[in-house]
Amino acid sequence: MYVLGARDVPVADITGTSDPYVRVSLLRIGEQGGAHKKDDARRTRVRSKTLEPVWAQVRLFLFLFLFQYG
Repeated sequence: MYVLGARDVPVADITGTSDPYVRVSLLRIGEQGGAHKKDDARRTRVRSKTLEPVWAQVRLFLFLFLFQYG
C-alpha cells in the first residue's frame, strides 16, 4: 500500500499544528460473512508540526489465503 499524504488535517496542538500519522489495518470477513477480525496493521512515521503531511511511504502486508474445499 502506498501512503502519499493528507490535506486539511485538524489542528490538535496549542501551536496551531498537528503531529499526524496514518494507521492502516487489514480486516477479514469471518467464515459465515459475519464480524470482521483485524489481521494486521501498519503505521507511517509521524510528521511533526504540519497540517499537510507528506509521507510517500510504502507499507507492506503479507497476505496468506487459505481455502477450504469440500
